[in-house]
Amino acid sequence: MRRTIPSVEGGLLYHTEIGTEPIIVGTPAWYDWLEQHTSFLFADRAGSFTASKSGSEPGTQDWEAFRTRAGKLHRLWLGPARMLTLALLQAAAQALSDEHAPAEPISLPPAQLVASQLPLSESAAPAVPPSSLLRTKLYRPRSSSDVIPRAHLIERLNAGLSGTVTLISAPAGFGKTTLLVEWVQTIARPTAWLSLDANDNELRVFVHALAAALQSVFPDAFQATASLLKALQFPSLEQVATLFINDLADVPEDVILVLDDYHLIHTSEVHRLLELLIRYLSPQLHLVLATRFDPPLPLVKWLALGQLTELRGADLRFTPQEMQAFLARVLGNEAARQSAMALEERTGGWIAMLRLAALSLRSTSDSASFLQRLGHFPDRNMSSYLVEEVLDQLAPAMQEVLVRISMLEQFCAELCAALLGEDAPNAQVQASLDWVERSNLFLVPLDERQGWY
Repeated sequence: MRRTIPSVEGGLLYHTEIGTEPIIVGTPAWYDWLEQHTSFLFADRAGSFTASKSGSEPGTQDWEAFRTRAGKLHRLWLGPARMLTLALLQAAAQALSDEHAPAEPISLPPAQLVASQLPLSESAAPAVPPSSLLRTKLYRPRSSSDVIPRAHLIERLNAGLSGTVTLISAPAGFGKTTLLVEWVQTIARPTAWLSLDANDNELRVFVHALAAALQSVFPDAFQATASLLKALQFPSLEQVATLFINDLADVPEDVILVLDDYHLIHTSEVHRLLELLIRYLSPQLHLVLATRFDPPLPLVKWLALGQLTELRGADLRFTPQEMQAFLARVLGNEAARQSAMALEERTGGWIAMLRLAALSLRSTSDSASFLQRLGHFPDRNMSSYLVEEVLDQLAPAMQEVLVRISMLEQFCAELCAALLGEDAPNAQVQASLDWVERSNLFLVPLDERQGWY
């Protein structure tokens, strides 16, 4: 769908021009763009708003954020272009999503503004000192006893080794980590594993974790990077990337690096480092990203260059044959035969939901009644998983959007805005829907009806 106004989603600015590469928020290109343009939409887990310039004198114009809620227009002063970091935009979205926010113009607390303008290395000490890296982050997770072999997906992962990057992007519970564990057990190439967490958003910590993961395979490698981490003053991002790439070029053989839970990374500095590493990546390394939603990286460009292999939710869903095999292992052959069709319809091949439904089915004495109820009311365990792993990760405003539109079989931005009872422009609602789609939150675009889901 052609965009009528530029929008920022997932830390990336998407232009209105078709075929234009997105811009990473916080980079020089982002600030150049802000100087030349007057408005954009912002959509994130924290919320959404429209931003536009105020004033008329070039070079002195400030930016403001607007959001309409319950028929009232709420405004928030953002400041000049140089202040518009991703952290500031997220804080603004959160403030405007607050149902108790006043209608008159407001601004963010000074401490929050200052923190959002400073580089992370200046605004806060490293969340995890390099010396205290949790070693278990480098351990490959254990394989489950009821894993169903997925030969067709293993073949696709093997084929992807001819490129630079493999992206596995799907919602929680689709078996991303399980598939990767199964895959690396079948290949001879050395594999480094890193399970990411929120602390890895600090650049120094992220670089240390990357080096430690690769040193678990090549203990004598990455000495220059290790020395860099001991420096009192951390160098520029470009210098870090250069040292790391040079160290990587010295590894003695091909290696795979798996970054699991990459969706927990949200700082533009780390995204930018990874983009630089991939741009100049040594042919010895193949990078695998497992994430719940697409990261703000030039995925389309890599795909066009033949560097990227993708596996998504539609690929990871259990096929009817895999579902039958899984249920036979959990329930037994006869129970699997009787329940497979109903569970396929209820879960759509979503592996975590299928597992929870099968466990509940195994503990009930009346399987027919259970399956009938499941068609109308989710099982308690299934509901809890959906709330804890999906809805609780979102801002309250986005939770409300998803809950309200969940009653519709098909909808568009106009219908969604009417259902929400807001006076927000359709373009702003569309930006929120675009973000939901990019975040793998079960929103399926209808190709035959542009703008419909």
